[in-house]
Amino acid sequence: MVDSEPSLNIEAERLVPGEVLVFPQPAFLVGAAWAFAEISEHDPKMREAKMLRVLDVLTGEYGQILDAISAHVGQKRVVLAKNLLEPVLGLVMDISYLDFSLKDPVGFRSVRLLANSEKSNTWLRDVCAKYDDETFVNPALFGVENIDGVTFSGFAEGGRVLKVDKTLLVSECLWDRRKNDEGAARLLQRGYKMAPLPVPINKIRPVHADHSHIDSHAALIKDQNDNPQLLVAKSYLLQGGGTSKKARYAAETVGVPVVVVDDKEFPGLAFNLIQFADKSVIVTAGAESLAAKLRELVGSDNVCETGSAIRLLPVILGGSIRCLTNVIDKKVLEILSED
Repeated sequence: MVDSEPSLNIEAERLVPGEVLVFPQPAFLVGAAWAFAEISEHDPKMREAKMLRVLDVLTGEYGQILDAISAHVGQKRVVLAKNLLEPVLGLVMDISYLDFSLKDPVGFRSVRLLANSEKSNTWLRDVCAKYDDETFVNPALFGVENIDGVTFSGFAEGGRVLKVDKTLLVSECLWDRRKNDEGAARLLQRGYKMAPLPVPINKIRPVHADHSHIDSHAALIKDQNDNPQLLVAKSYLLQGGGTSKKARYAAETVGVPVVVVDDKEFPGLAFNLIQFADKSVIVTAGAESLAAKLRELVGSDNVCETGSAIRLLPVILGGSIRCLTNVIDKKVLEILSED
C-alpha cells in the first residue's frame, strides 16, 4: 500500500474537514471469486483452481483502487469497513478446507458497520449520503430506529442518485417513490432540482448487481467553473426504450449539459468514478477518451487513473470505484459503526 501522504493543504481540499473516505475490507472478494467459479465450474478441483485465479485478479484490482485513493487523500483519511456484500456472498461458500486467508491492508483504521444483516447485499456507496449539513441514511440497511443527527431516506442510496450541489438526477425507480420519501420532501423545500434517468440495461451478468442503479453508465461532475456536467456512455443512450430522449430531457430539466462518450472499448462500468471536494476525479485506466474528457472539464492535474484497468470487479460484482467508496462525516460513522 502507498505510505506517502499528500500535503495537508491538498488533503484538506480533497476531503471536507471532519470527513473520511470509507472503503471495504477485502474479505468479501473471497466469496465473490468462489461464487463466480461455482457458476462456471462443476468439478471441485477445477472450481478451486479457478476461484484462486479469479481471486488473484480481484485482489489486484482492489489494491489498485485503494492505492489510488490512499495516494490521493492520504492513508489517515481512509477507513476500512466490513463490506456489506460479504455475508451474502459468504452463504454460497464452503472453503474452510482451503489453506487461505485474505488479510486487511496494513496501516488503516477499520470499523464494522451496524447494518441489518438481512439487507447486507449492498455497496458502501449506498449506506448514506450528505445533503448540505445533513446526512441521509439508507433505511433498508439500518431499519427505522431514530438516530440523532440523521434522516432515513431512499435518497441515501448513492447508486440511485447523481448529485452536484443542489442538482440531482435520480433513478426512475427512486423517482416513483419520491412523494412518500421524507428526504425528498426536504430537498425540494431547500430548492433542489431533480429529474429521473432511465435505468441502464445490465449486459455483463455479474454475480451481484442492482439494476436500479444509474451510476454504471453515467456520472454527474462539477467542472472547473463549478458547473454540473452529465457524462453518459454512448451505449447507454443507444440501449433503446426511449433512453436517449428521456436522459436528454432529464438533463435539460435540471439545466445540465450532456457529454456523450463512446464506451465501446472501455472496461465495464468505467463511468463509476468518484469526484472529490476539489473537483479532482479518480477513474479506471483503460477508458482513454473518458479520461481525456474529464481532463478537459476539471483540468489535467485533477484526473487520477488507477494503475491498471478495473475489468473483473465490474464483471463479477457489478460494481467499480464509486460503488466501493463513500465519504462520511466522522461523527456519523461513529453512530453507524463500531471498532
